[in-house]
Amino acid sequence: MNKLPYRELLIIAILLLIIGCRPQRAEIIDTEKLSTLNYAQNLDITTDGKTSKIIIKEPYKGAYASVTFSSEQPVKRIVCTSTSQIGFLDLLDAQEVLAGYTTTDYISSLKVRQLIDSGRILDIGRDIVINIEKLLELKPDLVVAYSVTGDISQWEQLESFGIPVIFDASHLEETPLAQAEWIKLFGALLGIPSKADSIFKVIESNYTILFDKTATNTSRPTIICGSMYNGTWFMPGGKSWVASYINDAGGDYLWNELTETGSVPLSFEVVFEHSHDADIWIGATIFNNISSIETADDRYASFKSVAEKRIFTPVKRLNGLGGNDYYEMGIARPDLVLADFIKILQPDLLDDDELYFYKKLE
Repeated sequence: MNKLPYRELLIIAILLLIIGCRPQRAEIIDTEKLSTLNYAQNLDITTDGKTSKIIIKEPYKGAYASVTFSSEQPVKRIVCTSTSQIGFLDLLDAQEVLAGYTTTDYISSLKVRQLIDSGRILDIGRDIVINIEKLLELKPDLVVAYSVTGDISQWEQLESFGIPVIFDASHLEETPLAQAEWIKLFGALLGIPSKADSIFKVIESNYTILFDKTATNTSRPTIICGSMYNGTWFMPGGKSWVASYINDAGGDYLWNELTETGSVPLSFEVVFEHSHDADIWIGATIFNNISSIETADDRYASFKSVAEKRIFTPVKRLNGLGGNDYYEMGIARPDLVLADFIKILQPDLLDDDELYFYKKLE
């Protein structure tokens, strides 16, 4: 067999490297000094004291490359696209940097709502169809984007206009503390990393103390989650953050064998056969009361959780405009959510039985 000359082999090798490793809006960085991230698997932050460099390893589901963002100065004006980002800004007391948001009705934060009402924060449309012209008028230093579907065309369009975009991919984390640790992203962007670190340490400590209370409890009620939508029951996977809460609160999640991090579509029949004897049903969000459940389908009456009225859903902190603080501060404060789960699953462990995010259906 004839061998290719060394020069041609070198050219081919370089071309293969370029094709196989082409980054998407990424750059080569020195990763010797990574921030202290103990839980988040999808985020790295490095700093030399002047410049913060942030790596989002998987910016959205199915992304083929990581994304890197460099910041030499604290961000002064940002546009956000997910309510969880509002929760982080609230904890950092940094609401003033928010210039725009997608669908402001969904925001629950009282301080941010005041800024919206005063016209200091503008609604730039829905996250799937933003108003590019209005966003450009805001002249933000940065847009914190969010994508579930992987369609990032509008964010690429923004970058073509010179607006920097960074992806919040905290929803791809598998545990509540990993999600909450993304507060450090905003600490780095705003130039207050120490504040973000100290806030997270308090949340981590609270969560650990609560978790330890369930460690020796031998009574583990069986749990079913999710609800029906258009004839399909969407059950959280065994690696979802919902499953993490159940396990950490001392419950026995009946669908732990599902390996997915998101929800898994199942038929009513499969769910009924496997879970109709579950002690507690968590997350029946499409129902307002027990009566509406029984009216929706006669088969629900055969569920133990329905018969015993042990159904809980996170609708206690609605803002009246369609927003739910559970998807805002609940992401940033997993310690509060875990406390709710313990009060639901192990009601004798905590002195206070008042639920914060969840509500028992009557």
